[in-house]
Amino acid sequence: MQRNLIWTPSHPGYVSGRYYQNTPLIYTDSSSTGVLTVNSLTYTPFRIDKNVIFDRFAISCAGTVANGAARFGIYTNKNGVPGNLLVDTGEIIAATSGIKEAIISFSASLLDWYWYAGATPVPPNLYNGITFLGNNYLLGQATPTSTSATASIRQSGFTYGAMPSVAPIDNLSFITGNLAPLFWLRAG
Repeated sequence: MQRNLIWTPSHPGYVSGRYYQNTPLIYTDSSSTGVLTVNSLTYTPFRIDKNVIFDRFAISCAGTVANGAARFGIYTNKNGVPGNLLVDTGEIIAATSGIKEAIISFSASLLDWYWYAGATPVPPNLYNGITFLGNNYLLGQATPTSTSATASIRQSGFTYGAMPSVAPIDNLSFITGNLAPLFWLRAG
């Protein structure tokens, strides 16, 4: 039996000049220098429900970390893991508290999934989401449990620098707990 399904986007639309957080799946936020780890890439999936062009990528730093810096990327989705690089923000100096931004040009497509990637030479104190149980649905779990949240996935063995054109995924591990990074994209 063939079914014709009509899917309604879960987002009302993007207004030019406004910043949009990467996920609705959080209860509250916290901050940590453990969101990004040296010699690794942290990946988190996010979805875009409408055609939109984003012109800024933003993070929020909670405190001062000497020489804190990070680099971020946006990747395509390839069967539930990051695929090809779409955006490399370049290095963002994140040594002091406040909003830090990069100018980008990211043309997102209706109903597509993407992957945020973050790397650091010195972990900044970033805001992160708490109670990311919703990501268990998105990322899966090694063992079923409702008491542990799979916040993101991490690729070890990455040397800090430009984001790779194809996301390395040969050494992925789950990040459990409350270390899912928060970021914002501004609609252009």
